[in-house]
Amino acid sequence: MATLQQIPHVKLVLRDDSYTIFTQNNTTLVLCATVFTADTAHCDVSTPRLIVYADTIIFTGNPLTLPGKEIRFHCNKLQWASTGNQQAKGCNQLINLKGADGAQPKEASAGLGLENGKDGGSLTLHVHNMEMLGQSLHNNTLEVDVNGGLAGVYRKDSGVGSGFTSGLAGKPGEFIHVQAI
Repeated sequence: MATLQQIPHVKLVLRDDSYTIFTQNNTTLVLCATVFTADTAHCDVSTPRLIVYADTIIFTGNPLTLPGKEIRFHCNKLQWASTGNQQAKGCNQLINLKGADGAQPKEASAGLGLENGKDGGSLTLHVHNMEMLGQSLHNNTLEVDVNGGLAGVYRKDSGVGSGFTSGLAGKPGEFIHVQAI
């Protein structure tokens, strides 16, 4: 007789008919049939991985800092928020996925791993139709930091006058841009 497998726990949030969030294990999946705003309020999820499928993704120009996260944006259109006078100078979007730095001597215990920098995150940006809606592509910039955290240090032992040992730097993440034409 075959045994039934238990369905894994999935957290499902229905915001409205066009916006759904699934969370399972280490991944948060957002399905949005309309516009998804890429800002801290929408992207700072409790899981290490955020995957967004949306018709349109808007970069607001406000820094998006999510240390060590893996972010995947998949959309039909990418828009840059700009209003009034800002439209002439364009939009600068900073996405900081840099890993956390290792602990310094006053913070670290002897060799507990706190001295190691954390790995940087990664960003995948897949835009099917790159429309700038009357804006010049050259007026908009995207800065992505996926560097690993800096190495910290720790005391070799707790004795007076003991020396310090460096930890390891975090590994850099990746920035992948894929555009279908």
